[in-house]
Amino acid sequence: MYAQKAPVLYGCGAVAELGDKLKEMGGTKAFCVYDGGVAASGIADRIVGILKGAGIEVVTYDKVGSEAPDSVVNAGADFARASGVDCVVGIGGGSCLDISKFFAILLSHPGPVSDYYAYKVPKHLPHVPIILIPTCSGTGSEVTAHGVVRDEATNKKEAVLCYSDLSILDPELTVTAPPKVTAFTGMDAMSHAAEAYTSNANNPRSDVLALNAIGRIARNLERAYKNGADIEARTELALGSNLAGIAFNDAGVHFGHAIAHTFGLELGLAHGVGCALVLPEVLAFSEKVIPERVEDIRKALGAPEGQSAADYVRALMRKVDIPSLKSMGHSREKCVSLAEPSMYDWFVIQSPFHVDASVMAEIIGCVYDNYQ
Repeated sequence: MYAQKAPVLYGCGAVAELGDKLKEMGGTKAFCVYDGGVAASGIADRIVGILKGAGIEVVTYDKVGSEAPDSVVNAGADFARASGVDCVVGIGGGSCLDISKFFAILLSHPGPVSDYYAYKVPKHLPHVPIILIPTCSGTGSEVTAHGVVRDEATNKKEAVLCYSDLSILDPELTVTAPPKVTAFTGMDAMSHAAEAYTSNANNPRSDVLALNAIGRIARNLERAYKNGADIEARTELALGSNLAGIAFNDAGVHFGHAIAHTFGLELGLAHGVGCALVLPEVLAFSEKVIPERVEDIRKALGAPEGQSAADYVRALMRKVDIPSLKSMGHSREKCVSLAEPSMYDWFVIQSPFHVDASVMAEIIGCVYDNYQ
């Protein structure tokens, strides 16, 4: 069974409808969540202006950073409650959108956020109205079921279950994303699509959306990286990221994300970098057991006959300057030692073949050796 549970308002200029849409949901005082980069770009001020123009009061919260911990969520939720807000507008990249989901839940339930982790409460909880507005093309969080946070006590990534009530996908808001952010988030979206297509939980809809997303991202990532004002490339990337998000929300991701999460926690890698580095090996190892699916991905990428999907992705990574583990100063020994911790990530169960710690070590070794 599959359904679109997070509706999407899509198109250039779509953000202008934000105020009217939020009022339709009963929102009167919005908690606007964003980070310093979104503030510096002017996007936050523009969105606050749209809300105020619609007669909606606004309280802003800009203390969200990449890989924000649970303490930031709990502090933000306390501030939101004290401010008397009745709805949430999340603006930005994956961390902002994810944490906005936590706020929407905690405005309807007492804290702390750890009480509502998905392994404790495996259901979607009631929450105040929430609208998510991505400003880069990567996580697809605007359409996925989960919000993810780093738990400081365990140093593990934890999730809550929360769909947005509306996502506004306006490609014009992504043109200010810096080249590095464009590259990292674009490769994150590519990994979502490729892992969804090779997941053992794929379905017909996830398959169609994943391949479509792979093609859009492959054709447009380098263009957007080199010229952020290329609105055609930005539009294609925004849609590709969104479709990839729907695909992996259906089918899940697998060992690629398990490794990337551990790289983020233990090596401090940006999530998109971790996903990018593992992606060629996702394709190479999956090809051994589901060659027909990896061939579909190779064709969707636009790789010429004779070039593997993995090699095509490595070439694209070099074009958009994805750094290697070695160039970032990480030793092979240290990276391979992260095989065991990677096994604790629950995404491993959706891998297309059995993965244990020894297989994970082999994969990470190939990640290190094959992209330098």
